[in-house]
Amino acid sequence: MRALKICLLTLTVLFCGYTAGGQAAPHEAFAYPDGLIASDGSPISGEERQAIRVMVEGFEAYNSDDPKQVKSIHWWLRPVKDKDVTAALVRGGIFRLHEVEIVEASADRLNIVALFSREVPDAQGSMISFNRGVFTLQYKCGNWGITGYRAMEDKDIFAMIAAWEKASQHYGVKDLSQWSGLAK
Repeated sequence: MRALKICLLTLTVLFCGYTAGGQAAPHEAFAYPDGLIASDGSPISGEERQAIRVMVEGFEAYNSDDPKQVKSIHWWLRPVKDKDVTAALVRGGIFRLHEVEIVEASADRLNIVALFSREVPDAQGSMISFNRGVFTLQYKCGNWGITGYRAMEDKDIFAMIAAWEKASQHYGVKDLSQWSGLAK
């Protein structure tokens, strides 16, 4: 049974995106969810909502400490051995998404900048670090995944805290995994 699952997964990976004749299939278009009005009265596009959904799923995978779950959404980690992903997760902590900014959007790809934090428990309580990163999200074979990440050099903690507070007012929550706009 395990061999059958591996075979089917391999066939899916090999043939996804190709027509019966072996030609590259046209890009799959994704129907973005409807936009919303944010807590502060400004608009939230369907692309932004989808980016938040994918990123929340990605951070929940990191928080699970399960390498298979991490690799299911973080496609760029698929070639990495499970034990290496697990070793990287040991440093762990709790990741939280706070803000998403769409840089570029198409029918099957989103390039975004995300503000997120990582909370690591220590002997005195917890240490929280804020980060910004550039992420590429891709829609392929009926699923969204994170296909790229680059850390930004922005280390101005006061600017990131101010952005976090502004995002909290915009979305109405401090942690986007709690945001009501995630509902379909």
